[in-house]
Amino acid sequence: MRELYRNLFGREALSVAIRRGRRALYLDKQRRAYYNQRIELEDWLLPVVYEDRDRPLPLRDFNAAESSAFYNRRAAGYKPPPLAYEFVGRDLDVLQIEKALLMRRNLLLVRGMGGAGKTTLLHHLAWWWWETGLVEQVFYFGYDTRAWTRQQLLDAIARQVLGEGDYRGHFQPLGLDAQQAYLAQRLRARRHLLILDNLESITGADLAIQHTLPAAEQDALAAFLAELAGGRTLVLLGSRGAETWLAPHTFAENVYTLGGLDAEAASSLADLILRRHHAEAHRKDPDLARLIKLLDGYPLALEVVLANLAHETPAQVLAALLAGDVALDAAASSGDKTQSILRCIDYAFGNLDAGNQALLRCLAPFTGVVNLNWLEQYTVQLRAQPALANLPYDRWPEVLQQAADWGLLGGHEVQGYVRLQPTLAYFLRAGTTASDEQKEARNEAFRLHYEQVGSRLSA
Repeated sequence: MRELYRNLFGREALSVAIRRGRRALYLDKQRRAYYNQRIELEDWLLPVVYEDRDRPLPLRDFNAAESSAFYNRRAAGYKPPPLAYEFVGRDLDVLQIEKALLMRRNLLLVRGMGGAGKTTLLHHLAWWWWETGLVEQVFYFGYDTRAWTRQQLLDAIARQVLGEGDYRGHFQPLGLDAQQAYLAQRLRARRHLLILDNLESITGADLAIQHTLPAAEQDALAAFLAELAGGRTLVLLGSRGAETWLAPHTFAENVYTLGGLDAEAASSLADLILRRHHAEAHRKDPDLARLIKLLDGYPLALEVVLANLAHETPAQVLAALLAGDVALDAAASSGDKTQSILRCIDYAFGNLDAGNQALLRCLAPFTGVVNLNWLEQYTVQLRAQPALANLPYDRWPEVLQQAADWGLLGGHEVQGYVRLQPTLAYFLRAGTTASDEQKEARNEAFRLHYEQVGSRLSA
């Protein structure tokens, strides 16, 4: 494609550009594979073009006014914050989000577990849509940095959208409700992008960054967003929670749940991490593949866990992950929920009450999936352990639903199974709340459970 467009912009005929593009493909057989490695591959491009005459691109140089407008726009363009590693993957996520916004409703909640990469994706979407001209301007507000009120949002957006003259002459003299009506009309008429991120902080959910809004401000924010529904401006909302307080009249059921990276993108990120930590020698180690599969493509988990390969083998890191060794998570002691996988899960886990937390800890021996059809049988073994006999087992449906709501559990392609968020089991094993007696009882129940399952399967 690079050769095709180079020739088109060089004012060659389309047929010539296509022929040279195919020749470049033939001469260079190196293709990118997993872990950013290069392999030789024979592949072909067979374009079909219908044209009644040559139509070269009518290109010319900028005039002075066009050049000024172009570079002024570039200078004022949206610039995402720097990343520890480059942005990889998410092609299908971008496609599904675009379809949801453009075909269903112009407000969308992007929801995901901590460490899934929501904020990174939102910044990337903002840059990409601005770069490609889908949106004219981007307005990003993160509730992890401050508790943005309706008035502060309106003022910041108006300064950016209206320009100094209209802001001072038309917007500023109005009362707050009139300002909202004035600005909402402008936003509904033009295609901009408004992002409100880390919304879990607004309601002060347990262990969220405490930038809460009082109930009256929550209602005011919801009313403002409701005015944008059906307009041209796109609204992306990012959160770990369901934000049911905001859903009516705003995003409604338009929710996109963000999971981990796909296998190829996860391998590309893993390769960047290996190179950063001079651990490329582990690329072909089968334990590395098992480790990446267990982390299920979650970017933060990959970054935190694979960094340990700088001084340990994949087998050692894998064993530490399965054992719940807190030393894997170097940022855990800092309390930074954006850098620590333990803190990410601790946030969601902390939203469950003590009884439900104790019950969820019973899933600690599992690593990837749980067969819900066998949960009753597993519960029998748990009840038989004196240290676990008094847990509220009748709450299993409630606990599983709450865990799913907070992204700790996810769907599975096989009916009757649920998928564990990749580092949940690590968190449960690393937790210090459960006593050694309870941990031993849990492991014994798990052993007896699978001994019984194995007997049935071999019968």
